Amino acid sequence: MDAQLDKGYKQWKKARNKIVERANMTKDDLKDFLSFMQAEGADLKDRVMSDVNSTANDVAAAGKRAADRATHN
Repeated sequence: MDAQLDKGYKQWKKARNKIVERANMTKDDLKDFLSFMQAEGADLKDRVMSDVNSTANDVAAAGKRAADRATHN
């Protein structure tokens, strides 16, 4: 239990420090951060769509292989 409390406290402290850091951002820091987050969001969307398409193709190919095996057995 003590180990879990220590771990939780460390995580809380890390999150708190990030919040304090963000609260002390200058206008330029905030502008840069928001621009970065916007770019990351657009990039993330593209990566997720690519992963979804790739996974769909993999699933379709696996289904076709399974159907081929079933019809040949």
